Amino acid sequence: MWEIIEKKVQLLKQYDNLYTVFDSSFHKYKFGERKKTSDLLIFETNNNILLPEQLCSFLKYFGDGGAGPDWGMYSLDKFNIYNPNNLHEEDIFNDNVEGFLGIIDRYYSYESCIITSGKHFGQIYSFEENSVSPYDTCCQKC
Repeated sequence: MWEIIEKKVQLLKQYDNLYTVFDSSFHKYKFGERKKTSDLLIFETNNNILLPEQLCSFLKYFGDGGAGPDWGMYSLDKFNIYNPNNLHEEDIFNDNVEGFLGIIDRYYSYESCIITSGKHFGQIYSFEENSVSPYDTCCQKC
């Protein structure tokens, strides 16, 4: 599954070797060290969180942080953890979204987040200035 994306990232790096594409100079089409299952279990235990399988698969195949949309993906130790205990915004949390991780730095106060608990577990949402919405909805505004 990830091989196709890996080939596309390699092509991007080949064609954009001067890093002129938006913010590619930050990540230079590189990824951090690949994570082991044990690393992910330690993160989950230490943070009392369950990582969606597709995120675990990505971190094990590609690595920890680096290339991605916008300014790139955070490394595991820089993921922002949001839940009702540390973010007191009643409008954000409900049965669909009970907790989420900021995983991609989009710019300034915007992040792409993956839902870690609730009915929408594993889906990507956009977190913007104390509101959260499905990523597709956010992108349609642009």
